[in-house]
Formats: sequence, C-alpha cells, structure tokens
Amino acid sequence: MNLDLIAEGLDSLPTGWKALTNLENLSIQCANITEIPGEIFELPKLKILKIKNGIIQKLPSEVKVSKSISNLQLNNNKLETLPLWFGDLSFLEVLDLSGNKLSDLPKSFESLQSLKRLNIDRNSFEQLPEELERLKGLLHLSLDNNPWLPEEKDKIFKTFKIWFS
Repeated sequence: MNLDLIAEGLDSLPTGWKALTNLENLSIQCANITEIPGEIFELPKLKILKIKNGIIQKLPSEVKVSKSISNLQLNNNKLETLPLWFGDLSFLEVLDLSGNKLSDLPKSFESLQSLKRLNIDRNSFEQLPEELERLKGLLHLSLDNNPWLPEEKDKIFKTFKIWFS
C-alpha cells in the first residue's frame, strides 16, 4: 500500500498512523509541517519513507524504529540534528539528507552498515564526520555544497577519492 500526502495548507499531521500496518511507501510533502509523529517510523512494513520540502527542524527523540525501512529521504527540510535511534535503521540502504542544516551525525550513525547511498549535499558540515569512515558498504557518497574546511577537503579526497574544485 502506498500513500502520498501533499498539502500546502496543512499545519500538522493527523494521528492514527499505527492503523496503517500494511503501508509500504509513504511520501509526505507539506511545506508547513514542523513535526513528524514517531509512530510513522514504527510502521511494520514501511520500506520507503519520504518527508521532503518542509520546515521540519527535528525528528522525534524516542522511536522504536521499524526494521523494514530501506529508503529514507528527509531532503530539503530544516533538520539540525539527528536522533540517536538513527543507528537502529539497520536495513537502511538509501539515505538522502540533502538540503538541511546538519553539521554532524550521531555516533550511532556508524551502525548503518547496510547503507549503500548517502547524500548530505547542501548542509552545514565543515568537518568530515568520523562515522562516515566506518560505513564499509557505502557505494555512493554525495557531499557537495557544504562549507568544508580546506584540510577536510584533503581528508575527504584521501578517504573517499572525492575531489572538490
């Protein structure tokens, strides 16, 4: 089951997400939403979750995250930090965090050993998070348009063979 929720005038999301036990693909694009209910991240069959183009500044702090989420897109929001439970997304293969305000990653991020694609373009990273160096299965890493310190650009090249002009 798929659900696309696109609404310009919506200020908050409805409750009752737990009832959507067969939901596999959820896309939320609501420009005025500031909070996402934690129960969305707990849906047992959810594989693809897209929460894009909004003003979300933080995610719920306590979640018993679903082990089925393999594709998470949180791009173009206002996220400044990620919660510790992010490391519990053990089957996550694709993660798009581009267009936020992140400057570091939680320590638990290094647990994302299934992660193959990561996009952290257009954030506030000045230094390469150590957690990225521990992601051995990573096949694609996008880091553009962050205010990297000059010495970090050298480190990124040595570690990932990514060159900045």
